[in-house]
Amino acid sequence: MKITQLVGYSRKLLKGRKTRAFFSAFSFAGTIVFFRFAEAAAASTMLYCTGLTPFQLFSPENIVWQLFFILCLLLKCAALSPIMPSCALRFTKLCGNDVAIKNNMSVFSVISDARLNFRSFFTILAVKIVSLIFMLPVGFFLSLAVNFINNGSEPINVFYAVHCVAMTLTAFGVWIWAVLGMTAVPFAFLKFPNKNIIRIIAYSFRIMKNRRFSIIKLIAIYIPSMIFIATIPWLLTEFFMSVSLYINISIKELEYIEWTEIHSQNRVADNSSKLSAWLSGRLKTPSYKAETAGKRNYP
Repeated sequence: MKITQLVGYSRKLLKGRKTRAFFSAFSFAGTIVFFRFAEAAAASTMLYCTGLTPFQLFSPENIVWQLFFILCLLLKCAALSPIMPSCALRFTKLCGNDVAIKNNMSVFSVISDARLNFRSFFTILAVKIVSLIFMLPVGFFLSLAVNFINNGSEPINVFYAVHCVAMTLTAFGVWIWAVLGMTAVPFAFLKFPNKNIIRIIAYSFRIMKNRRFSIIKLIAIYIPSMIFIATIPWLLTEFFMSVSLYINISIKELEYIEWTEIHSQNRVADNSSKLSAWLSGRLKTPSYKAETAGKRNYP
């Protein structure tokens, strides 16, 4: 399915159901934006009151900022723990997927299930930790580039600075690759609520294999239109619906590929010589059986 067809079909699915879908999408996005604004406000206050530079603010010696960042991260994961699976369930139902029926789930049961929210908390925390691990090389090479630039305009410093900038861009691309690979984590968690957290993240990477560029296309379609604040409530739900529909289609494709591979392996393992003989139209006895038969007649 092309991206334009996907967007058009997602709009059809939202007809008459946009209000509830909007509250689910806005609660998820609004929670993330709220904590981002809280971090930005705290960082601005510390920079203004203490006179620190931005690099000193994020240095290992600044324990106050590190404690605030960890506390903010834990609160954000706790706030998103009931919202993430309920939002994924809402849009999965709109896509017509029967995973909710299979797992006997409803939006209210997901929000009120303490055990599920507990697992959701650690799943979101694991995603944040993996994202932070992939972000560390970006900060490392960026700090090296800034140091070489500040050391002067000597040829050796310029040489190292250019290479560090190139490594920064490469590391940033790897970080984007990892973040897009974890886009399907809410839907993988909804499909396997009792599965190991590491396996859920790994399954998300399998779903998004060779499919990341389509998510970038969807972002390129919707994000420029959201520059004006008035368009955000109208387009946010459509964006979530399009991404959810694409990921649910990708999950079905992956299930079909795995089912096909399993059955093809079973066919190969089960009398492959007979199967190849029938497929090629040869009804005679395979050669290896003819040889063994001859050997039995002449011991």
